[in-house]
Amino acid sequence: MRKRKTYPFPHIHLIMNKPINYVCSRTSDRSKTVYSILPDTLSDNVKLHTIGRLDKNTSGVLLFTTDGKLSNYLTRPESKIEKNYLVELSKSVNEKEQIFYIEKAKNGLILPPDKKSPEEKASS
Repeated sequence: MRKRKTYPFPHIHLIMNKPINYVCSRTSDRSKTVYSILPDTLSDNVKLHTIGRLDKNTSGVLLFTTDGKLSNYLTRPESKIEKNYLVELSKSVNEKEQIFYIEKAKNGLILPPDKKSPEEKASS
C-alpha cells in the first residue's frame, strides 16, 4: 500500500477546464473520468471531490477540493452563487424566438431525458 503524501496546508483547491466526453465521477466502466486527467500524486493520495458536476457532453470550469465546507457552501441554493452557462443551439433562431427562450430559461427549463436519467428541471 502506498503511503499518503501529506501537504503543508489544510486544503487543496483545483480548477479544471473539463473537456467533453469525460464524466465527473471517480470511476466509470463506460467513460473516461476527470480524475484520470489529474496527476497521479493528487488523484491517488488526496481525497479530492468535484464541486457540482458537468455532464459528459459538456465542457467548462470544474472545481475540485478537499474542503467539504466550501463544497457545501458553493452548491447550496441558499448561498445564491450565480452560475453562467453558454448554450449552443443545434439550429439558429430568430430574434423573437431568442427572447422567448431567454424568458423561458429565467423560470427554469425542462430538459429532455437522456438514456439513463429522468426529466430534470434546471435549478441554476
